[in-house]
Amino acid sequence: MIWITPPPKTYNFAPKVYVLYNFPPAKSCDFFPLPQNGHSVPLAPSLAIKFLGIMQERVTGFDVAKCAAIILVVFGHVWRGLYSDGIITDMATYTRVDEMIYLFHMPVIFFLSGMFFASNLAPLAFVKSRIIVLLWPLVLWSIVDGLAKYLAGATHDGQAWTLIQVLIPWQPTTGIFWFLWSLFFLSLLAYLFAQLPRNINLIAMATASAAAIMGLIGAGPFDSLWPVFIHMPEFFAGVALAVLSKRRILLGQHLIWPGIALFIIGQGMLAAGLPDVHFIWAELALATAALGFVLWIGNVRAPDTVLPWLVKLGQLTMPIYLTHILFTAGTRMVLSKIGITDVISHLTIGTLVGIAGPVALYVVVSRLGMATLVGFERPARRAVTPV
Repeated sequence: MIWITPPPKTYNFAPKVYVLYNFPPAKSCDFFPLPQNGHSVPLAPSLAIKFLGIMQERVTGFDVAKCAAIILVVFGHVWRGLYSDGIITDMATYTRVDEMIYLFHMPVIFFLSGMFFASNLAPLAFVKSRIIVLLWPLVLWSIVDGLAKYLAGATHDGQAWTLIQVLIPWQPTTGIFWFLWSLFFLSLLAYLFAQLPRNINLIAMATASAAAIMGLIGAGPFDSLWPVFIHMPEFFAGVALAVLSKRRILLGQHLIWPGIALFIIGQGMLAAGLPDVHFIWAELALATAALGFVLWIGNVRAPDTVLPWLVKLGQLTMPIYLTHILFTAGTRMVLSKIGITDVISHLTIGTLVGIAGPVALYVVVSRLGMATLVGFERPARRAVTPV
């Protein structure tokens, strides 16, 4: 028998230790329910191998894809900020790059979020967890973001921010936190579907996704819900892979070149203007580019000295997402004030600071024991690790 014991509370970035320590909590709990006393639980060798495979799957593939996606999120906001401030003046170049990035990077994050969606909690516990993990950070950081804009004298729709706007964080369409709002409602819907028999669950998700693609369902008068329906297909696609236990079919060195090909095809559809012809082409371009990106980036073999850092960044998508705009906007203001106006410098420094700043903030907040309070981490769950 191989024993699974509680993990040590240490930070160790060595690849082997990292693989053993950082496993997907939802998946591990699906396969290996923890005993009530939180102590060790014996596993047969075959299950232990499966357990290790799950962790390796998450660490070496999908977290790296999340890392690349969140870097593109930061880059995309730096890019848009430079255009809004008049530093980028070539409209054609701006639009082309913007469309290339926004075609796939958020769909990738929704897809990966769906792949690790878990519905093994009781209804009230599930809703509570979603409120803590998604809505609380939305409210808190919307206020922080609004205060920063208010103090900086920023404008919205040509008007200066007021304190009333700052204190109304439930309007995510006015900021960058629409992702959390959308993921909350998609999670609730996925949880409801998950209570159905497996085949009916899959049919329900496919039907809802098809209806969203064809525009048969929409946000109605609630404009802040429109991203829910736009990103429903990729989220449910990820959930479906998890339900079918087929996540590993996306992993393997042999998938790198097919992934690159799919990514190029998706971008080619965009360049050819096909998404403007019909909504089916738009969805096909999005799905092709996003899937190609995951197959490509998720299977690239990074050096052992780099891999743990890529993985860690992939697992820090929440603090990076929540706070990067404060660092990128601040960097743009500082660079502009000291006379730096070339686009390359702004893009390079802004993106680096937009990644490093949130990571440094996460380290400080974690050492203060406040990572959960500020929404950077989900509440601690008793976990297991093999020895």
